[in-house]
Amino acid sequence: MKLNLKQICLNVYKQLPESITDSSVTLNLKKGDFLYHRGEKPNGFYFIKSGLMAITDISPNGNESLLRVYGEDFFIGHRTFIVNEEYHANSLALEDSTVIRLPFTSVEQLQNEYAGVLLHITQMLARDLRIAEERFNDLTGKRVMSRIIDSLLFLQKRKPDYQWTRREIGEFCGAKTETVTRSFSKLETLGLLQKNNREIIVPDTQKLLDYKHEFDLEA
Repeated sequence: MKLNLKQICLNVYKQLPESITDSSVTLNLKKGDFLYHRGEKPNGFYFIKSGLMAITDISPNGNESLLRVYGEDFFIGHRTFIVNEEYHANSLALEDSTVIRLPFTSVEQLQNEYAGVLLHITQMLARDLRIAEERFNDLTGKRVMSRIIDSLLFLQKRKPDYQWTRREIGEFCGAKTETVTRSFSKLETLGLLQKNNREIIVPDTQKLLDYKHEFDLEA
């Protein structure tokens, strides 16, 4: 059976040695809390136990921009840790979330003491890079569904009392209004979205994210 991205990450987490999991730190974030900020240095990396996290940045015009949205059973911050850089963006809790900080000290420690973990993390990074490249240069539109889902969840969580239109969601993620409409119709057929007049309802956030990650892996 072909594993999706969520299952791959969860399998890596389950295979972590006890010496790491026993010394891990559980962080309980409230909606609106930041896990880390752009410019900070990493201190290990993180596994999302529950909740919803967004990777965001500030655009040149001063507006908040969205890079990705991640749900439960995903790693975040691992790329920056591996390359030993400062964080290039912020990590924001879109809802109450539980995140596990894995206290690796350096990539050299991973290489010398946990080579198997480093191999799995490197493979995840390779998949992430392929998806990121295709999202950036999405000439065929095969990644537009993923962008629309991320944007819908982000906008609804940031301003839950505002009824976002398909045009606004499309403008936010760089998709045509007609494309957003077609994508929403497909998601509605799959039972992942519901409509109540103009209101767009997500009955189960994690199921919608699971669909997105399966779509990312197969596209």
